[in-house]
Amino acid sequence: MNKHAVILATVGMLLFGGSADALSLSPDDLVARDVALHWLRVVDAGDYRGAVLETSWRADTLEHSQQVAVMDHWLKYLVGHRQGLGPVSDRILSDLKHTRTVPGAPESWRYDFFHFKISYAGKRVAMEEVLVTKLSGRWRVAGYTIYQPGKLSRTREHAGEFSDPSILGP
Repeated sequence: MNKHAVILATVGMLLFGGSADALSLSPDDLVARDVALHWLRVVDAGDYRGAVLETSWRADTLEHSQQVAVMDHWLKYLVGHRQGLGPVSDRILSDLKHTRTVPGAPESWRYDFFHFKISYAGKRVAMEEVLVTKLSGRWRVAGYTIYQPGKLSRTREHAGEFSDPSILGP
């Protein structure tokens, strides 16, 4: 292989290697991604209550006051962070991380963190992190964060089933 072909191949890998299309997703990852995208479409439509109700799969294990607190936290986060951003013009999957541990969450469940780059009609760009978990063979959204690119921190504000251990208990 000549020098120019090697350079072109290297440049091609650098340009396209980090794209969402380059992510290798298993069939189970595809199902989890589709659950995350469906939920995001509900949020995009401004149906925050509907989005929250889709995440309330642990509600039957909580006392009524805890259920209300968890749902209220979700609603406040979505209204405070998504409302007013305008219509979504583009969303691209940029990363996927698998883990068995999430702070405040039961261990041994499977958790997937999907990161999407999102653009709004007003040219704003942000990143979204959607946490999905698989329990009893079914994927569900369990957490959500929207943040500026490059500004995700461990102590970030987010919405989710495991956001406040004092509300959710052990």
